[in-house]
Order: sequence, then C-alpha cells, then structure tokens
Amino acid sequence: MGLWHSGLVLAFAGLAGALLTLGLVQKWGERLPRWTGSLAGRRVPILLATLPASIVALALFTGGMGLVQSVLLNDVDLSSNWVTIGPTLLFPLWALALGWATYAYRARRLDARAAD
Repeated sequence: MGLWHSGLVLAFAGLAGALLTLGLVQKWGERLPRWTGSLAGRRVPILLATLPASIVALALFTGGMGLVQSVLLNDVDLSSNWVTIGPTLLFPLWALALGWATYAYRARRLDARAAD
C-alpha cells in the first residue's frame, strides 16, 4: 500500500510541477487567479514565481544528475527497475527547461515593468 501512496504523491507532484512550469511561460501565469479572493487579478510578484522555481530547478538538476551518475557508475540494472528509475533520469532535462522558463519569465516581467 505504501508504494501506491508514494506513486500517487509523486504523480501529483509531477502534475503540479508541470502546471507551474507552464505558468512561467504562459500569459495566464502573470496574474493571480479568481480563486485567490481579494488578490484575484493582481500581478504575481516576480520573486513569488522565480524564487521557488529556481530552488526546484536546482534540486531537480542535482538529484537527477546524482541518479544518472549512480546508474552509469554503479551498474544499476535498468531492465528490472525501468519503471521506477527511467522517468527520473529525465529530471536534469526538466531542470534545464524549468531554469530557462524561470529566466524567460523574469526577463519578460522586467521588460513589461520597464515599459510601464
């Protein structure tokens, strides 16, 4: 039962991470949504979006590279562990995409603020 709960939590974390990553590159990620009550419609503070995204990008990159290193150097058998290890080997790529999206979000928002 514990494995199913862990898998479910990881799936939801991945989905939330994907949506937050999309929020950095889409226009809908610049304003707070209606469900935030009195804050709805206000601009998202730049640091509120970029600081957590930067921390997560660093964590994904270091963790992913550690796993890649252990697979390459410790001769991990991927044939029996592919379902659990395979997707996490893509974490460094996700980290690079998240880092790029964070940089682009910050640059776009600072350009928009300078134009105002």
